[in-house]
Amino acid sequence: LLKMEQGLPAGGHKLLGDLHRGLNDYAQALDHYFQELARNKGDTDLLRAMAETYEEMKDLPQALVQWQRLLDLDPQNRDAKNKTRLIKRKLESKQRSAKRR
Repeated sequence: LLKMEQGLPAGGHKLLGDLHRGLNDYAQALDHYFQELARNKGDTDLLRAMAETYEEMKDLPQALVQWQRLLDLDPQNRDAKNKTRLIKRKLESKQRSAKRR
């Protein structure tokens, strides 16, 4: 598999990332996604996959970063707008809860 990865065609790392994500191997998924992102910075499907992976990992700050990157490329993307708004609310709620303690 490692030899095959070296010469992957465009989209190959995205596909491997999706496979690893399906196996809940989020670190490997993100590694492949970042490799693909280095080739194609404007891939909104890839940014969506990265954001969703971070959400699945419960890493909301990083998920927010990816959703915002997607919005920078596609300002009318409804899903990205909604996710950004929801995650910001969740993070603000966590901050308020932490201050009360």
